[in-house]
Amino acid sequence: RRDDVALLFFYFAERAAARFRRPLPAVPAAVHRHLSDHDWPGNVRELAHFAERFVLGLEEDAGAPPPAPAQPDAA
Repeated sequence: RRDDVALLFFYFAERAAARFRRPLPAVPAAVHRHLSDHDWPGNVRELAHFAERFVLGLEEDAGAPPPAPAQPDAA
């Protein structure tokens, strides 16, 4: 359920922080938006992996728009 996503994210993030012996980072607004806006097609497993990557610092730009594609050089 969409209402449980944030709760599950924090549960998985706390477990990941303990597992990797890292502090639980502050969760920026962009991550909160990503948690609520994403459909989570991979379900709970995808959410758990996202929480692990967040704790490891690999998801700092979550929720940010993807970079624009490179424009071909006009010759």
